[in-house]
Amino acid sequence: MKEKLDNLLNEAIKEINEANSIVDVNNVKSKYMGKQSEFTNIMKSIGELPIEEKKEVGKLTNVFRTRFEEEINKKQESIKTIEINKKLESEKIDITLPGKVVNTGSLH
Repeated sequence: MKEKLDNLLNEAIKEINEANSIVDVNNVKSKYMGKQSEFTNIMKSIGELPIEEKKEVGKLTNVFRTRFEEEINKKQESIKTIEINKKLESEKIDITLPGKVVNTGSLH
């Protein structure tokens, strides 16, 4: 079970690192943590295990979940930062240009 979770985590981290957008990251998240995911199947099977194994597998699944969430959050923050920087780059304003002349007042 440990090897299975380790392999699953390694695959998930690889896919997270390959993601290039928030949508891709969310797709990876749903693939590995969704209702039909392998991780969910492992969580469902914990109830059928003996007590000693339940404790061990429970700890491993918690480690998997926390590590996976950390990687997802890091990647999302990285992508958001890149998107903000691109937006700022494209919306530059040259503050050295003269402003618009506004005529104030009028003739009587």
